[in-house]
Amino acid sequence: MKKLVFIFLGVLLFPACNKPPNYDLAIQNVAVFDSKNKKVLKNKTVLINKDSIAAIINASQESNAIHVIEGNGRLLIPGFIDTHTHLGQLYAIGDDVAPEYIDDSYRKRLSETYLKYGTTTIVSMGDPEEWMDIALNWQKNPSPDYPNLFISGGALISDEEREPVQHHVEILSPEDGKRKIREYAELGVKHIKLYSRLRKPEMKAILSEAEKQNINASGHIQFRETVPDAVDLGLKNFEHFFTLVSSVFDYGNHWEPFVKKYKLERTGTLDEFAADMALFFDYIANTPELKAKMDALLDKMASEGVTISTTINVLASATGDTDFYTSFNSFPLRSTPYIPTNTDSFREQASIGFGTMMKVLKTAHDKGIKIRIGTDCKYGGRALLSELMLLYKAGFSIKEILQIATWNGAEAMKIAAEYGSIEVGKKADLVLFDKNPFTNHENFLSKKTVIKGGKEFVPKENKIQQMLARINEKGVATAIQWYNGSEEKPLNGIELNEVGHQLLKSGNVKEAISIFKLNTAFFHNRKVYATHHFMEESLIDEGKYLLYKEMNKEAVEICEYTVGMFPNSSAAYQSLAEAYLADGNKELAIQNYKKAIELDPKNNLVIQALKRLSKL
Repeated sequence: MKKLVFIFLGVLLFPACNKPPNYDLAIQNVAVFDSKNKKVLKNKTVLINKDSIAAIINASQESNAIHVIEGNGRLLIPGFIDTHTHLGQLYAIGDDVAPEYIDDSYRKRLSETYLKYGTTTIVSMGDPEEWMDIALNWQKNPSPDYPNLFISGGALISDEEREPVQHHVEILSPEDGKRKIREYAELGVKHIKLYSRLRKPEMKAILSEAEKQNINASGHIQFRETVPDAVDLGLKNFEHFFTLVSSVFDYGNHWEPFVKKYKLERTGTLDEFAADMALFFDYIANTPELKAKMDALLDKMASEGVTISTTINVLASATGDTDFYTSFNSFPLRSTPYIPTNTDSFREQASIGFGTMMKVLKTAHDKGIKIRIGTDCKYGGRALLSELMLLYKAGFSIKEILQIATWNGAEAMKIAAEYGSIEVGKKADLVLFDKNPFTNHENFLSKKTVIKGGKEFVPKENKIQQMLARINEKGVATAIQWYNGSEEKPLNGIELNEVGHQLLKSGNVKEAISIFKLNTAFFHNRKVYATHHFMEESLIDEGKYLLYKEMNKEAVEICEYTVGMFPNSSAAYQSLAEAYLADGNKELAIQNYKKAIELDPKNNLVIQALKRLSKL
């Protein structure tokens, strides 16, 4: 009888001892950051099923999961959210020039750029409409292998005489604006971007229709209308903190004093523009009437509950105040600011201006304006981490910074039902720090375990870096031989293009030209590459940049190649003439200037250059 009792008890206990897992993943014993309330909840275990958070329990409680990550008390936060990116910055093949179309092979670039740094969600604020079908497919089909993407269609501008850039969409009238919003709504677009060249009538109509269609609107308001006007029309989300300058600065009365004070000599580079934006904040802070206008603007924005994106690392890069250089434009590829008129005095003044801007940003935050991260650059994932450190240096607490980088973005972009906080039912997009930023703010840069859609993200090797390493180790000829022998080409045309520009960045012109030639050999039949891949503007810019770096002979090489690629371009011959002149070859400079005039008799810059040379 006793034997039967033991057998019966064994049958009862067997299921309890061998209970199947209840969860797919357990992240055990972590300090969970509550991004909504800015609190750290210690000794927690987060349990995940499929792509969502199923439970959050005390670490002392037992759990059963297929996969387990031991947290050991480390900090666990929601994935970072970057609310201002552009796909075009990743896929650019020249300055303001991107492919005419993209396909699914381009999506992996998002993971390399964002996911491995902890950015799990991005909002793209304006891209070519030709990309919308493929980008919307990415938006509607999130994957653990890629960051979540929300697109905005094209950046909306009013009709104007000049040709719009690729990622802008002209709105011809208020009614046309309403039609465009309805069109976007039918496609499944959830966000729109109003650009600074949009007039008030079109803006009003678009915002009204966007509200009807439940589309979230954001605006880069800078040149045509003011931030207060846009607020009055109902716009809640503003892009780039530096744009507030245009709603405060009195250009009619203060432009000349501003230029005189900082001894500005403008050449038109975007790094120069970024540095100037910082200087405006310094000028405003030291001009009582303008400072009062800025204070009033911040008060109005706070009272209306608006949000604004940061974009501070780009400015810090131009003023020398960050550990990681980025810029609004990608070409020429570089690691330092491209400001031809840069002097020690200018850099010092610009840095002071950046510090002033960060104080104003902190004031805006303290007044109640919701700050959110928006990097607006090619390397957004890494730049976001630098933005977090810049916020810390400006006096933001770690809790405030983490909320800005997660919850604020989710709430402003109206995606907080699924993202931005660690709560049951929300998507399991998480970042587990090896070292705690609360201990040292530089730990924002520490190693991280990234969970995307409930699965641990494992970065793949960057093919561009692999190709560059192969070139450095074995030479460009061997690298090309390897590429030619590969059955499936290891890099696509866009990636090869970047390899070439990376080589130019380091001054390896001959190797870069070899890669450019390889690229055209393999991709010349594809419309995107035949039309835009070797944009003369980007190659001309590379030549100018080499001259700026006083690499005159290298500039001659790339300019000779550009002329070969574009034999009917006056600008290409002009660029070659300038390179020859800088290299001390007056005769060849004159010869190429004359060829430039032959191709374009109205090229006044060349005419003036020849007149100057004739006097030497």
